[in-house]
Amino acid sequence: LAISPAIRRARDEVRSLEDEAARLTVGSAAADASRRDLSQFLLRLEQTLAAAVKTVVGLSDVLALGAAGPLNDKQREYAQRIRGDGQRLAQLLEDVHDLALIDAGQLKLDERTIDLGPFIAQTLDQMRGQADRSRIALMHSLPVDMPRLSADPSRLRQMMRRLLDLAIRAGESGGQVHVRVAREPSGGLALSVESASQGFGHPDAEVALSRAEGPGGASALTLPLVKALAERHGGRMSVGPAPGRGSVATLHFPPARTIAA
Repeated sequence: LAISPAIRRARDEVRSLEDEAARLTVGSAAADASRRDLSQFLLRLEQTLAAAVKTVVGLSDVLALGAAGPLNDKQREYAQRIRGDGQRLAQLLEDVHDLALIDAGQLKLDERTIDLGPFIAQTLDQMRGQADRSRIALMHSLPVDMPRLSADPSRLRQMMRRLLDLAIRAGESGGQVHVRVAREPSGGLALSVESASQGFGHPDAEVALSRAEGPGGASALTLPLVKALAERHGGRMSVGPAPGRGSVATLHFPPARTIAA
């Protein structure tokens, strides 16, 4: 039977679409494999660099304590500066490591039921030394009927410490950093870190949370990592202006993770 030109064109178009779909499937598989390879490379690179940074920080401690001989004030200042920069680089490498694990689908959560009151108080106590050195007051406000949270305690503490570190380092002497917990209308839970400064980077939230476009420096991956960890818990992260002045970063956890007190 003769095939009309319209049917022939339709058949040819279907074949073309099938070929394109096959090409895209192969391309997607190749891209996934490439991302996995990159994640594995970053994990190996982080392990190598982390060992070197740990050595540098350890040696700077030895120098600052005078174990290798007495130092004058300027030399001691240099040793302390090396130590501080080394610690920030170590944190950046840890962020690279965790993001690579997330991208490779290898980050596992050890989920527990967390009583947020003592948990937040303990986390703030861990950060108080840094805050006191910067003359920043750490505050917190918790609801009376605050629910418990189902989450990985070590990852939740990591998220909080990262946000608190950013807020403290960007804060002004005599300022405050405020941790707040609130129930959301959806039944979920919001945990916020509020700073009187622009401690959470770019005023555009999408830019602030972007790995490629966010703020640079040793904290370049901090917000993207916290965002990825929140999403790994089935939640999300938002960044925006605080009431009055300053900025606030909020971790939003879904209703399924809240447990009535």
